[in-house]
Amino acid sequence: QDCPPTPPLQPGPVGPPSPLGDTASGLPDKDSSFEDLEQFLGTSERQGQGRGVQPEPQLQQLKSAVEEIHNAIDRLLSLTLLAFEGLNTAASKDRCLACIEEPFFSPLWPLLLALYRSVHRAREAALSRSMELYRNAPPTAIGIPTKLLPQNPEAKGAIGYPYCAAAQELGLLVLESCPQKKLECIVRTLRVICVCAEDYCPTPEATPQAGPQPIAAAAIGADDLLPILSFVVLRSGLPQLVSECAALEEFIHEGYLIGEEGYCLTSLQSALSYVELLPQGGLAK
Repeated sequence: QDCPPTPPLQPGPVGPPSPLGDTASGLPDKDSSFEDLEQFLGTSERQGQGRGVQPEPQLQQLKSAVEEIHNAIDRLLSLTLLAFEGLNTAASKDRCLACIEEPFFSPLWPLLLALYRSVHRAREAALSRSMELYRNAPPTAIGIPTKLLPQNPEAKGAIGYPYCAAAQELGLLVLESCPQKKLECIVRTLRVICVCAEDYCPTPEATPQAGPQPIAAAAIGADDLLPILSFVVLRSGLPQLVSECAALEEFIHEGYLIGEEGYCLTSLQSALSYVELLPQGGLAK
């Protein structure tokens, strides 16, 4: 992905120092880097509470931090491949990257997410308003056809609301700190939606199949998926999903974004945008 040139890492007339510290002369002390990022986040919060908030400097700081994180991961991967020459294959590189990402992002993700949330504050606020206004909205008000809802929930002893299991699965995303595991959580959420839809509206020709099926192979169509996923987003009560998805789009390997995982991430982003744009008057009385 194209990124702007890295600004100078030392204070100067061009701009403030990078929040992640100087990585040009080697890997900095981890605690020092986190303190720098925490200090920047505190400054951003104070600016946001005052008048004349300027999101552009925050966006530039975010771009700079993202570029430095990519550079640090590339260095770690290069060092690993230099130390173990037998791993210099495409499949081995992917496996090495997966092994690197979890310990790398685990301590960093909360701070990184806070930086993303400071940039996407307005979108999160809009999503939060919609969640408040439509938290008790029936599924049909969001556009879910009745055929994809429980036909006789009382007879089946249904507990909770339709697609409750999918909303619970989506809620697990915020508990993870590794991008790949977060993406897997999104994929599972859409699979649960498909399972629920097929349970609510079974087709005569449907036959049980072992193991999870690809989203594209499910009986539910894309036109029906958007309102269902939007309903799940509303019931999740997590406006920070906007920032989580923005960060995932940046840090998920490109190879995953062209397959099922990319389709699921794009679907969730579309649902988030849909919920943001719901009429702010709420449901008609």
